[in-house]
Amino acid sequence: MNPATDKILESNSYNEVASYIAYYFFEQCIELYEKSLEIDENNVTALNGLGYVLACLNKDLMKALTYCKKAVDYSSESAACLDSLGWVYFKLGLYKDARKYLEMFCEKSDIARRYVLKWMAIVAAAMSV
Repeated sequence: MNPATDKILESNSYNEVASYIAYYFFEQCIELYEKSLEIDENNVTALNGLGYVLACLNKDLMKALTYCKKAVDYSSESAACLDSLGWVYFKLGLYKDARKYLEMFCEKSDIARRYVLKWMAIVAAAMSV
């Protein structure tokens, strides 16, 4: 086994695994999402994924915002899309907007509520600075 495989196998969190993969294989992720969008410019998974990866890398945050907003426009009930949009707003320092979308994300499920509590605490702390 290699460290990447070990990390994935040890994790119980899809988001942790997705973040790890996006961080270490970001060029491939970006390339694949862009190819998907060439085929279908309205592919919600590719829009959301590309926006999320760009935000995680602090790379072209305005483009990340555009992708994530478009994903939410097409799939406004998607917890994943709401979470990603909240994350992009947070990375941009737009904490009120981040909180709005993270709260919407929390409304989607108990799992979402537990997952996002730490992000809400971070956003609240950032807003008080």
